[in-house]
Amino acid sequence: MFEIRNYHYEPTKFDKYQTWATKEAVPYLREHLDLVGFWMDGLPDIILHGSATKAHALTSVINRLFDGDATRITRLCGQLRAMVLMDTTIKVQCMGTNKHDDELQVFYRVLNAQGEPAIANGVICGTVS
Repeated sequence: MFEIRNYHYEPTKFDKYQTWATKEAVPYLREHLDLVGFWMDGLPDIILHGSATKAHALTSVINRLFDGDATRITRLCGQLRAMVLMDTTIKVQCMGTNKHDDELQVFYRVLNAQGEPAIANGVICGTVS
C-alpha cells in the first residue's frame, strides 16, 4: 500500500459560491422542495459531494499511474461511505495494482480526516501504455 496524495480543501476559495448557495439557492430549494431539508439540515459542516471526492481520487491515480492521460481510463467504481467535510484533508491510498493483458487495475480507497473510509472498495481500470 502506498499513499498517492493528500488534498486540503479551503472553503475560502468558495466565498462567492457559499454566498450564492446560502442566500439564494438553499432558501429557494427549501421553499420549493420538501426533500431538501432532509439532507441540508443537521449536517456538521459543509460536505464535499461523493462524486467530487471520487473525482479527486481518479485525478490522483491518473497522474500517478496513467501518466496523466485520462483517455486511458475505462472503468471507475467505489462505494461512497463516510462524509468528507470542507477544509479537511483526505488521503487517497492505492491498495494494490493488477496487470491483465493490456489493462491495469488499481485498487484504492479514500480516507477522510477522521481516518474513516469515505470511498471503499474502489477500482480504477485503464489501458496499459
